[in-house]
Amino acid sequence: MVISISTEIKNSMLPIIERDYGKLPVYIHIVNGKTYLDVYLVINKNEKFSSNSSIYTSIIKEPYQIIRFELKEIPGNALLTNDLLNVPSLIISNLYIENGRLHGKMRFHHSDLKNVNKIISKITESTTSRVDSMGPAKGGIKELNELNEFLPLWVISYDQDLPSEWKFIKDMETYLELKPQRSVDGGYQLIFYGGKGVTQIPGTLISQDPFISLISGTSQIANQLWIESNKNYVSRISVLAKQAEGIARTVIILPAVMADEQIKILSAIGRNYEDTNFKINAFLRYSNDIWEWI
Repeated sequence: MVISISTEIKNSMLPIIERDYGKLPVYIHIVNGKTYLDVYLVINKNEKFSSNSSIYTSIIKEPYQIIRFELKEIPGNALLTNDLLNVPSLIISNLYIENGRLHGKMRFHHSDLKNVNKIISKITESTTSRVDSMGPAKGGIKELNELNEFLPLWVISYDQDLPSEWKFIKDMETYLELKPQRSVDGGYQLIFYGGKGVTQIPGTLISQDPFISLISGTSQIANQLWIESNKNYVSRISVLAKQAEGIARTVIILPAVMADEQIKILSAIGRNYEDTNFKINAFLRYSNDIWEWI
């Protein structure tokens, strides 16, 4: 299913930015327990938004300027409460600012509908937030195709030997999708989608048919990539993984403007893991055709 929620922005700076730049893509980072929003501004007429502020940081990655706010600096942030992020199957599809509001579209499995309804109840009591729509989803691929029309996307993929932490998925037909927050044990929260060959599933059960669960896990490459990407303002829209014949393939979908920075980081990390048969196997513009080989 999909739910769209929006909340009024009361931060004094963001409406000024929106007035000058129009609809703005936003990415969420969760670092050391703190939630940040990265706002993308298209630099036009060689004008740059002032970077002298105590409430945000700024970095130029032409043709964008990225403004990073800590979420607590935006009052009325019911859109991104821990309640929402803690729904087991929920994945954020799209965040953007438009008409003085922060909009979010999120996918979730219908088995979590009761959890989502509790959040809806809280939102309807808010004076600044509202539910814009909820119902059947068109699917994650459709969401990415629509986002690509608004914010051009790129795809980077790499292979490595299946890490020892992931041996339990060997010989299974599975996909894993990364959630934005870390687990309490320091690993990553991932949605586990099981297909052929799956007789049991680890973690917190979301659905028995099809097999879906919330699991925690990590790998050395993924951990270093997470840390370095956050440090360098590299926003990732979607991170997917699967295994085939003992090989783990990770697919990163991210804003095209971030692609060069991400592949530099990934290449530097990969040089330390040649013994895992690490190799980058794709670096290309996003299109619907990529799903034929993913």
